Amino acid sequence: MIAAYSLVKDFGAKHKDVASALGCTQSTISNWVKDVGYQKEISGLKNEIADAQDYINELHHQLPPPEPEYIEHDDFTPCAECGDPATTPQGFCSDCADEFFSNLDT
Repeated sequence: MIAAYSLVKDFGAKHKDVASALGCTQSTISNWVKDVGYQKEISGLKNEIADAQDYINELHHQLPPPEPEYIEHDDFTPCAECGDPATTPQGFCSDCADEFFSNLDT
């Protein structure tokens, strides 16, 4: 895959010539070139994020803490009672949470 990408992108080879040299189809070469290109973009983004991590952490410490109702990375957790999306840290939707907590008081 990487050889095909390099031959096409770095050396300007035609897909049909690379396909002939590697014994595969032009569409295979096209897919490999596209896939390696995506991998390079992802790798580049990972490197950018890693390089920016100190700055991101500095900014994070300048922000106020999240609201108590904030559910980290889990906006689609089903409510423990009815199955609707949960909106409370206890895992209930707001209607079921009100009912649950009002029953605790009695």
